[in-house]
Amino acid sequence: MIRFVASDDAKFKTITFARGMNIVLADVTKSSTDHDSRNGSGKSSLVRTFHFLLGGNAAKGSFFRKPELAKSSFALGLELDGTDVTIVRSGRDANTHLYSEEDGILRSDAFPELTEEGKAPEGWEKISLAQWKERLARAFFGLKSDLPKYSPSMRSLLAYLVRREEGGGFGQPFKHQYIQQAWDSQVALSFLLDLDWRIPAAFEQVRDDQKSIDSLKKAARDGSFGVDIGSAAELRTEAAVARQRATDLRAQASEFSVVDQYSNFESEADRLTRRLRDLRDSDAVDRDLLTDIVEAADSEVPPGAAELERLWEQVNVVLPDHIRSTYEEVKEFHESVIANRQLYLSREADLARTRLAERHAERERLDGRRAELMQLLSSGGALEQFMALEAEVARAEGDVRELQGRYELAENLESSKAKAEGRRRELLLQLQGDHHDRSERLDRAIVLFEQYSQTLYDERRGSLVVHETLKGPEFEVEIAGKGSVGIDSMQILCFDLMLMSLLADRRSGPGFLVHDSHIFDGVDERQVAAAVELGAQLAGDLNFQYIVTMNSDAVPNFPKGFDFSALVNEVRLTDAAEDGGLFGFRFD
Repeated sequence: MIRFVASDDAKFKTITFARGMNIVLADVTKSSTDHDSRNGSGKSSLVRTFHFLLGGNAAKGSFFRKPELAKSSFALGLELDGTDVTIVRSGRDANTHLYSEEDGILRSDAFPELTEEGKAPEGWEKISLAQWKERLARAFFGLKSDLPKYSPSMRSLLAYLVRREEGGGFGQPFKHQYIQQAWDSQVALSFLLDLDWRIPAAFEQVRDDQKSIDSLKKAARDGSFGVDIGSAAELRTEAAVARQRATDLRAQASEFSVVDQYSNFESEADRLTRRLRDLRDSDAVDRDLLTDIVEAADSEVPPGAAELERLWEQVNVVLPDHIRSTYEEVKEFHESVIANRQLYLSREADLARTRLAERHAERERLDGRRAELMQLLSSGGALEQFMALEAEVARAEGDVRELQGRYELAENLESSKAKAEGRRRELLLQLQGDHHDRSERLDRAIVLFEQYSQTLYDERRGSLVVHETLKGPEFEVEIAGKGSVGIDSMQILCFDLMLMSLLADRRSGPGFLVHDSHIFDGVDERQVAAAVELGAQLAGDLNFQYIVTMNSDAVPNFPKGFDFSALVNEVRLTDAAEDGGLFGFRFD
């Protein structure tokens, strides 16, 4: 449980907490809004402080590294594994923690500080952020430090029990932030519900493998391997044909009988010659076209308006001003026509040059191959023919190796999808088996959630549904009116209380649950009263700590016999004055 929160800044309001339910009230003025950018009464700041002192990151620009707070140290008193401990941390050196097992609430004039040599003072231990998180992981959830990838983390598990409104902690029961990855939610909830979290972790590993395979497929399609891999079916055919060709060539070389192959090479050379002739003919057509285009472009000259005017003057006709205006328009029109004509001719010229360049590249390739064939065909003796044939055999066998390698890669890539789907089906069976074997635990979670939901909504009790899918476990709440802010908030509250009940059953977890006033946004007064009563009852019966912040103007009327005032903390927050908030001063 949390014993206290304090700071070395005398303006900070030290708050002590007891076991059971603790209500921290805040007086909010009418001028305040939820979107006020300034630090107000401090309800959300209290949650931030808890996270800061419970292993939260404090990157550059984060809340506790603001200039107004970075110089201050903050302390949290905890009951950890049956021992009262204190942890101290500051924004100016967020990786350094001072840890002590000495009891007592720190005074602002008694906060520990590192010595000039950077050592911890007497009675304190200097530990890093990673070391502190390891201790909390072990004490809260029994987590080891050498867990594999996609294991539950202390910070993710704790975020369900100390939700933060910023980032989406109150968006839905099954995520503690909007951007939480699916696997993290699946693994964390499976752990908290005492199911086998290794199965959703394995689902994520399959997704990882599939992503890698998809990247390879994309690279193969894009030609990143230097060649388009192609499909396995097509490559199988090409490789078979290439193997047969290489076998035939090797047989001819071993028998030194090249007559048949000689004919094939001759036919290929004839085909290349005809193709080269066709390319030259096409080049001649395009060169003539270029000549015509250049001549046409040079001959395109717009009519001269001045010459027309002189012609009219010679026949003693004086042109009115509006006719002169019309000549100007005609001149502009003809200039536009000429410009468009010039653009069209330029494009046609570019296309012709492109075709010439492409045919030039093809001619060079075909010329090279034809030269090889002509050398083979014109070899004058048996030894020369044999050596040329051996070179062709080596080339054919190289083609076989290249095609076989591409075929094997394509086959592996294509079969990987089926393997991944098979692995997912195996994991689905494991997931179903695990939920069957642990049905008592899962049933208890479902029943507790429904009971707590029915306490708040008699006629619209919510149901917790756990689906086993090929993507892993998926969680859902079914309730009439789902989507309403108030109803959704109360389902989060019921879900969190259910988690605390399950953790209490197996004596696990941090022993505390924290909700700030956002949990009651949009909630009817009757449900707020029922939620507070339910939380107080469970905290007392199950011996855990439930810290709730509330606005004083949102406190509902409770039935007789329920002493709300006994749960209210003696420290009261307000945004009515500059020093009324948690930190004792206002800042942006």
